Amino acid sequence: MSKPIFIIRVPDDIILDEFHIFSKRIIKKLTDYHVIIMMADVMETEFECFKCDDVADVSFEELKIILNED
Repeated sequence: MSKPIFIIRVPDDIILDEFHIFSKRIIKKLTDYHVIIMMADVMETEFECFKCDDVADVSFEELKIILNED
């Protein structure tokens, strides 16, 4: 069974150093998920989770690149 994809969107006015610390901690703790954390035009932190049984690892890596593009 593949891991669910957990997407976290944080407000884009977050301090970059705080964003990196937050990202590392969350990814380290959520080992049962593929985690994508991105800065976005949101007022509060938002979460989404997707169960994708048929997503290949390569496709997931491509998804991370696409979602993090400006």
